[in-house]
Amino acid sequence: MRIGLLHSLIRKEEKLLIKAFRNAGVEAVMIDDRKLTLDFHTAPEIDILVERSINHSRALHALRLFDVLKKKGDGGNGTALSVTI
Repeated sequence: MRIGLLHSLIRKEEKLLIKAFRNAGVEAVMIDDRKLTLDFHTAPEIDILVERSINHSRALHALRLFDVLKKKGDGGNGTALSVTI
């Protein structure tokens, strides 16, 4: 399983999440929202996206676009999943 971690800064909580992912044998894909460039055709190959951004408007737009791209890649069956913690 690959979990995308949408983040701005890596705070203590994000470090704990990364450690928990490693302990569970889950690959964490770090996605810095400050450096993120999205188009309407590609998205990272992840199973779930965990949002931990500081900038809420940037996070909202990124989550919406990831959901659209994931649903498009799944043939529109609506299996995209993003979580804000």
